[in-house]
Amino acid sequence: MLNPKKNNKMTFISQKKAVPPVEWKPSQPLENDNYERFCQEYSIDLNGTQAAIRCGYSPVDAGNTAYNLKKIPEIQKRLLYLQKQRSKKCSLTAVKVIKAIEAIACNPNISDYIRLDALKTLGKHFSLFTDKIEINERPKRIIIANSDDEIVEELGDE
Repeated sequence: MLNPKKNNKMTFISQKKAVPPVEWKPSQPLENDNYERFCQEYSIDLNGTQAAIRCGYSPVDAGNTAYNLKKIPEIQKRLLYLQKQRSKKCSLTAVKVIKAIEAIACNPNISDYIRLDALKTLGKHFSLFTDKIEINERPKRIIIANSDDEIVEELGDE
């Protein structure tokens, strides 16, 4: 039987509702102070090894540490954001850089050496020169020859 003088309401320990995590935006500093400091240091000179050393990581492993840090998605997003901010700050874009190099390359009043260097830079940017050949399929037949061009071994189908 219930006692009329007492509060007979049953109380339950309410479970806290899970609050959805606030979505992090690249414009916000990273929660991990070491990660944020690495991003800030990296944006100074774009040298991951030196950035890791300036953050206090071991100089012996700084290159590997920087490589591993730059693989973290949040760090990648933050670095991209900082790069865009830096670009806005100095109002320098890839198009402006290419136009400036093009102006140097096409200016007859500049020495040939400098003009040639500008043309090389543009050629590299537009992938006009390739040092590597990309092969997408396996060869059907491989012929191994010695220094006298005599066939030593043939592998695969004919």
